[in-house]
Amino acid sequence: MRKQQQRQAEQQENAARFNGWAAQQDAAFDQYTVDRPAAEVKAVREAVTDTLVKEYGINKDELAQLWHSSPLLRSAPVQRLLYDVTRFHLARQGMQKIPAKLPRVIRPGMDGDFAPTYDATGLTEATKQFENEPNARNAARRLLALRAHRAANQR
Repeated sequence: MRKQQQRQAEQQENAARFNGWAAQQDAAFDQYTVDRPAAEVKAVREAVTDTLVKEYGINKDELAQLWHSSPLLRSAPVQRLLYDVTRFHLARQGMQKIPAKLPRVIRPGMDGDFAPTYDATGLTEATKQFENEPNARNAARRLLALRAHRAANQR
């Protein structure tokens, strides 16, 4: 009977020590979440258990039991890890809501088939005109043709 009382007293002492340490770890983790957006923290806190159960197959009851007894799971670094993992899964779920195919943007100088409408002969002609008659107007035409040629080749 005396040993049972000693064992019970040790268990209570260990539980009290663990609860004090867990409170310190929770406070350290809460300090991390202070700099995070409030909506994100709320969403992650609401989804962390479901994420661990659905994505990783962890039993909800075992998770609760480990949360209240395992120093590793309750430590601030692992709490941050669970936060980041849950945030990743929430972001991935958000990405799945985005339409798979976004509409294509038609740039100026492109037709409906998304092929450049630029004709390379314009550069050749502008270069010949400039070589035959080097003046400011022909130089400007050649420069514009050269820029159009470069832009068409970058697509």
